[in-house]
Amino acid sequence: MSEASDILNALHAASARKRKRLKEQAPISTFDADGKLVWHRREKLQVEAPPAPVVQKEQVPAVATNLQVGDKIDDGTVYAGELSGKKIFAAPEDAKLANQCALLMTFNEAARYAETQNKENYCGHNDWRVPTVDELNLLYISKDKGFLKGKFDETGESPSGWYGSSSTGDYSNDFVKSQRFSNGTQVVFNNMRRMSVRLVRG
Repeated sequence: MSEASDILNALHAASARKRKRLKEQAPISTFDADGKLVWHRREKLQVEAPPAPVVQKEQVPAVATNLQVGDKIDDGTVYAGELSGKKIFAAPEDAKLANQCALLMTFNEAARYAETQNKENYCGHNDWRVPTVDELNLLYISKDKGFLKGKFDETGESPSGWYGSSSTGDYSNDFVKSQRFSNGTQVVFNNMRRMSVRLVRG
């Protein structure tokens, strides 16, 4: 009984589809200006597909291959040179207070400052760090070039004229290597001493 019912349902469905197709193909009757019945062939409705959306290609910034030491990049960072085959970029200025006075920091305070700048995506980056002593020396060597010129404390005063690094002393972690930017002298100080800080990345 179930099989017969299924067959009947299938026949009814096929018949319905056939009636629908015939109806769609049937001519249309209208009356002309003289009142005569006129038959017209039914035109198949053409449905235009909507235009394909235009996909905008992501703009990928070109990587500068001809950087000169001291060049300021579009993001605000400054190219400080290459160290061990790696390009080093410096923050555009020393760490400062809201009143633009130098923000002098201990070893641990400088590390926390770098973490804060990374969370705030400073200059569009989150890989800032306190420079190693070698990176700090690179900044000293490059300090008179391009946008770096005049951007460091070269007064030689203590403590603002000294810049701290992330490199600890050779014999104790209680000491940190630093550099004086007036003459390039490198000295190991107690890590509680406050000094100027310039972050780098790269």
